[in-house]
Amino acid sequence: PITLVFVSLLIFLGGMAFLHRPLGIMANLFPVVILIVGISDVIHMTFKYDKERLEGATAKNATYITIKEIGWTTFITSFTTAIGFFVLFISPMEALRNFGLEAGFAVMLAFFLTVFLASSFFSESKKVTQFSKNNYFNKYSRIIFEKIKFLLNYPKSIIGFFVVVLIVSIFGILEINTNNLRLSNIPNNSELHKNYTFFEKNAGGSRNFELILKAKEGHYLNEPELLKSIFETHQYLDSLPYLTAVKSPIIYYSYLNKIYSPKSKKKLSIPENKKDILKYTSMLASINTSNYLFNKDHTIYKISTRMKDFGR
Repeated sequence: PITLVFVSLLIFLGGMAFLHRPLGIMANLFPVVILIVGISDVIHMTFKYDKERLEGATAKNATYITIKEIGWTTFITSFTTAIGFFVLFISPMEALRNFGLEAGFAVMLAFFLTVFLASSFFSESKKVTQFSKNNYFNKYSRIIFEKIKFLLNYPKSIIGFFVVVLIVSIFGILEINTNNLRLSNIPNNSELHKNYTFFEKNAGGSRNFELILKAKEGHYLNEPELLKSIFETHQYLDSLPYLTAVKSPIIYYSYLNKIYSPKSKKKLSIPENKKDILKYTSMLASINTSNYLFNKDHTIYKISTRMKDFGR
């Protein structure tokens, strides 16, 4: 099993590198996935191989029967596991999509390598059995087989029980709430909890809300029409009750506009003609060489604000 896992992992990572697939944030789970699938498949196949050999079958016949029966069973379990990972491809998170796609292929790779390598090993092996089963294993395996034979007498009851569990599970799934607050994951008696609570109550919220605006090629965001649209966006965000401390390049233009137009009673106002905008832009460039709200070319603006934790 360890050899199989090592070979599977080596081929999988080599394939990832060959296809220029980056190892993402969840790549550390790939060895675990391959380990679980590979070792369990080998154990099932070896157990069946030993059983056939002890009943008098030759190495090649025992291998053939093992692949025919256990190979098909392990294929179903591996395939359904892979489908479970492939379903993650519909996730909106790119990291999860990539992980689901790659983990699904890793599962199927481990299965096919198990079939080829284990069968090659069995057919060439001169040993009658590959497992050294102890008394505890034999004792409990007999008990399990007896229970299985007993349950096979009640197929309708098993299906009925399964349907009931399925219905209860569906209702349970509908009650799942993933909208957990970040605060609920922090121990109440920790210093982090106190700091987080302080920001939630006194600083307008502990979360950042940021909106990035990018100009199309050949345009600049401080053009009169675009600046007016950004001004309206700033005002809209500032009017929302759950957002506080809205900051954007509009604030700079508004302050300069008030200096040159002191009679204006508006809280925020921006210059409407291109001449004033260029004058204010030139002044901003001379006094503000590095700013996280806009770049030097005025092709990227950022609106930054604080908000309370609404959960996921």
